[in-house]
Amino acid sequence: MAPNVPAAVTVPLATATAEPTAALPDPVFGLIEAHRKADRDFDAALDEQGRLERIGDEAPADLVGEAPCHAAFNAFDVLLAAPAATLPGIVAQLACLQEIAERDAWMFSDREDSATRLLKGFAASIANVMAVQS
Repeated sequence: MAPNVPAAVTVPLATATAEPTAALPDPVFGLIEAHRKADRDFDAALDEQGRLERIGDEAPADLVGEAPCHAAFNAFDVLLAAPAATLPGIVAQLACLQEIAERDAWMFSDREDSATRLLKGFAASIANVMAVQS
C-alpha cells in the first residue's frame, strides 16, 4: 500500500494467478491531486502573465499561460469522467467536482459532453464498488 493512504481508501486488486489479493489506492485520489497541481501551476502562470503584462512584455505574456491552461483543462477532463474504485474515492471525487463547480461553474458548461461524461464515470464508479463488494 502507498504511504499515507488509509486502508479504507484501497481497493482489492485480484491478480491473474491464485496469489492473494493486493490492495492498491483508489486512482481517483491521484487524479484529484493531479488536477489540483495543474490548477496551482495555472494560477502561477497567470500571476507571471500579469507580471509580464505590467512590464510591457506582451508577446511572452500571451504565451506563458497557454501550456498550463491546457494542462489544467486536461486534468479536469480526466477527473470529470474517471471512474473511482472505492466509496471514499467517489465521495472525494464528488467533493472535488462540487468545489470546482462552486468556484468555476463555467468549466462544466464549457464542454458540451460534460454531463454525459460525468454520468458515465459515476456509473462506472458504482459498478466498480459493487464488483469489489460482491
